Amino acid sequence: EKATAIVNSLITTANRSILDIGLAVLDELHMVGEWNDQGNSRGPTLELLASLLSWHHSGGLQVIGMSATLANAQEMANWLNGYVFSAGFRPVPLKQFVKAGVDVYNATGARIRTLRGLGGESRDSMGVMDLVREVTAG
Repeated sequence: EKATAIVNSLITTANRSILDIGLAVLDELHMVGEWNDQGNSRGPTLELLASLLSWHHSGGLQVIGMSATLANAQEMANWLNGYVFSAGFRPVPLKQFVKAGVDVYNATGARIRTLRGLGGESRDSMGVMDLVREVTAG
């Protein structure tokens, strides 16, 4: 949101300072088009920022969009008039699990464990704190 405000300010200044921008790095590009139930507008805000930069810059602007989970990379590259560069390297292996109720399943659908909850306390009957501890413990 702050970056969009800055770019808007640069566009409206008489000295055309938007042309002074040579590089824009847009992280979490997969959020473009996303909108959640809580009113999170980060996706549309990021889309607006990318659009403003491309529409108001006459050339010489390099945009680097980054995402580890972008499903439509080529479509995004076409929209930004760019190229897709990808690498299969991950510094940390990606592990995928599904939590349903108090059970945890692996990617093949096999149940691998049952969460115990926070000491049986009713405020964490679904075992979410077990998962939080596991992820934050490193």
